[in-house]
Amino acid sequence: MYTLTNFEGTREAEDIRRFWQNFLHPSISKTPWSQEEVQQLKEVSRRHEERHWETIAQELGTGRTAFMCLQTFQRFVSDSLRHSSWTPAEDDLLRELVDKMRIGNFVPYTQMSYFMEGRDPAQLIYRWNQVLDPSLKKGLWSKEEDELLLQAVFRHRAKNWWKIRLEVPGRTDSACRDR
Repeated sequence: MYTLTNFEGTREAEDIRRFWQNFLHPSISKTPWSQEEVQQLKEVSRRHEERHWETIAQELGTGRTAFMCLQTFQRFVSDSLRHSSWTPAEDDLLRELVDKMRIGNFVPYTQMSYFMEGRDPAQLIYRWNQVLDPSLKKGLWSKEEDELLLQAVFRHRAKNWWKIRLEVPGRTDSACRDR
């Protein structure tokens, strides 16, 4: 029986066990997916109606977990789930729509998505809040921002980054987490 290290309280033992079981175990392939393997995943997943990922992973037989198969399917196989890169024209259109449709602090992303073919509201929210919003700050952090970040982490703990970012104006949740 393996004993699990606590990692100074940053992870629960069950989290570490799952990580070993689903990613670190030596039987799990960590190599990049080949084009042939992705094509095989496409065929196997279609036979199973894009469900039953444990069965798909076993039938694929390449040492991938069910989660790895689902994740790769979503990124490279599924036409409806695959996300393409944003074009400069899409960025310009999103900026224009936010400018015209914003009501105070409310941005009607669902309505805006009707004007952006192939983009859903969640994609618009992410793109605006994490990339395009002109109030976002990038680059070096000031001492004041560091102090706000430390106070927010103390208040909300280091797992609620979406709450923490609200207390550090101009910084994204990922910027706060990375800092």
